[in-house]
Amino acid sequence: MTEPMASIAGSLSVADVMGRLSLRRKVFHSEADLQFEFGHTLQELDPAIEVRLERPVRLDGTSTYLDMLCIKGDARTAIEFKYFTQRWSSDGQVDGDEFVLRSHAARDLARRNVVRDIRRVEGFTQALDGNGIAILLTNDKALWEKPGRALTTRDRNFHLHEGRSLGGHLVWGREEENNASNLDLTGSYKLLWRVYAQIASPHLDLRYLAVETR
Repeated sequence: MTEPMASIAGSLSVADVMGRLSLRRKVFHSEADLQFEFGHTLQELDPAIEVRLERPVRLDGTSTYLDMLCIKGDARTAIEFKYFTQRWSSDGQVDGDEFVLRSHAARDLARRNVVRDIRRVEGFTQALDGNGIAILLTNDKALWEKPGRALTTRDRNFHLHEGRSLGGHLVWGREEENNASNLDLTGSYKLLWRVYAQIASPHLDLRYLAVETR
């Protein structure tokens, strides 16, 4: 299933950028590595796009930092990134480099943090009068595959699997609990994953999720 991809600064789609980026870099050492290369590819495709990293934005009465702000004329796009990996080591060089990916935090925290990014991007969208995109790149198929049984885990409302509709009031843990991990999303989002890169030996399957807010 496909849908039009989010526009970056009224110029490029996420698919444009990720497609070009994957030709040069199939794997990244870190989230910062991904952000830098994404910004470089943006400007390679459209030199008129200005890219600002770690841009301070006034949000909910306090100053916070946005991963990337893209500007072209009057168009502005706020972007938040997450790069969640499971352990993998390259067999020799990939795109001229060697890689050792480590396992990150528990999947439940990864899901929660991505939903937090979507909520943050909703806020940035209003503050900057533009659109926003939350991007997750991962090699962990448990994040894009639908669970095979009913969920009773504390992150059951935060799952990000293919085809899910995400929105509204999301409770972390038991319904009666009232904690800082509960989140309210203004919009409703259909979650659709795309293949970023695949490596045969040793096997690596990287996919990405891009959620746009307006």
